[in-house]
Amino acid sequence: MQPIKASTDPDQCKSIGLIGFGSIGRKHLRIVREVAPHSNLFVLSSFPDSALFSEVSVNYINSIDALIDTKPDII
Repeated sequence: MQPIKASTDPDQCKSIGLIGFGSIGRKHLRIVREVAPHSNLFVLSSFPDSALFSEVSVNYINSIDALIDTKPDII
C-alpha cells in the first residue's frame, strides 16, 4: 500500500478504505464517489447500519485487520 499523493489518478484507485462513518466519513464517501465513482469502498465502523451501508453501496468492515486484509489502494 502506497501513501496517496496529490497527483494520484483516481481511476487507478480501485479499492478505497474509509475509517469511520460518522458525518465526516459520509462527507468523505460523497467526495470519493464523485472523484472515483467506480472504486470498491470498504468502511471500517463500530456501528453497523446495514440499511445505510447497502443504501450507499459500501462494504462494511468491523476491524482494522479486516480492512488491511482487503488491501485497499488508499485508506
